[in-house]
Amino acid sequence: MTDALNTFTKEIAHHFNNLHNVILGAAELSRRRSLSESDPGLADTELILNAANSADDLVRRLLEAAGQVQVARNTLQFESVLDEALKEIRPCVSEGVEISQRVDPGLPAIIGDRDLLHRVVVELCGNAMKALKGKEGEISLHVYVSSPADSEAAESPGSEPGRFVTLAVSDNGQGMDEATRARVFEPFYTGWPSEKVYHPDEEGFGLGLAVVRGIVEAHGGSVSVESKPLEGSTFSVSLPVGDEQDFTDESA
Repeated sequence: MTDALNTFTKEIAHHFNNLHNVILGAAELSRRRSLSESDPGLADTELILNAANSADDLVRRLLEAAGQVQVARNTLQFESVLDEALKEIRPCVSEGVEISQRVDPGLPAIIGDRDLLHRVVVELCGNAMKALKGKEGEISLHVYVSSPADSEAAESPGSEPGRFVTLAVSDNGQGMDEATRARVFEPFYTGWPSEKVYHPDEEGFGLGLAVVRGIVEAHGGSVSVESKPLEGSTFSVSLPVGDEQDFTDESA
């Protein structure tokens, strides 16, 4: 994300959050003043509260897309993060879609936030499922150790030097053209996809991949994508391996 777009997204989120807090507070007071369940205003108040809570989630995602993320620095084995995320993902997979995973042995621990990285895996797998458009296909996940020599992380402005644990999420969906691929991590990026080329922002807010990038860069890592029309896509997330003295035991 460009610095200008990053700043714009962050400022919009903060101003929107101020308005949201006023609406939420007023609606909550209105609900408390309702005399009974039969109060005709209660249902309307509940609708306002539900909408306000959805807005709260949108603000959180906007801030994450802008890199405004509080990252817990804990010792993690990424394999366990992957396993937990796949337990959530598999029940949602369409019939005819096969998910496979491969984890190289001897992976070093990383420093990170389990919940945030869980969301990264879920978002990338969800994106891959959308690329298949409900048709039969394959999604493969591969976790391995990489280095700056074979990773785009070395070129990312937010990344740190050293070794990386990399997650590659591949699908054999419809792929993206170069114009889409170049802007795919921008928040709210929309375009006019052709009938044969998948565009990731056809559904939802268009924030999923921007959130992925914000979370990953907040961890000192990078995310990249390789894709061609009708040939599928591979999204690669590279997370730095920290020194032992940098670790905080997650179980502490």
